Amino acid sequence: METYNEEFKVQLNERHMKQLALFHYAWIGDYPDPYTFLQLIPDGFGPERRCYSNSRYDALLEQAGQEPDAARRCSCSRRPRQSSMRTSPVFHSTITRPGI
Repeated sequence: METYNEEFKVQLNERHMKQLALFHYAWIGDYPDPYTFLQLIPDGFGPERRCYSNSRYDALLEQAGQEPDAARRCSCSRRPRQSSMRTSPVFHSTITRPGI
């Protein structure tokens, strides 16, 4: 497999056409909550379209997103993440900085 860089709009098109076997996608969270990352996985979120669809994941994510208590929402967010780790082609990698 060969690696290369390309313009973002070209990559979006190739992802939409399912022409990429593997790609790197980075995201900086808008706020300190797992939901800011988990919402990126489902197909149909935003203009990029992830090509992953799973009704169980969607239901678990919806449930976590509706939890008003931050600590309980964080706990609820484990279930969709675990589900996606078993069924999605997404590789989860997290870098955190203490105190932020």
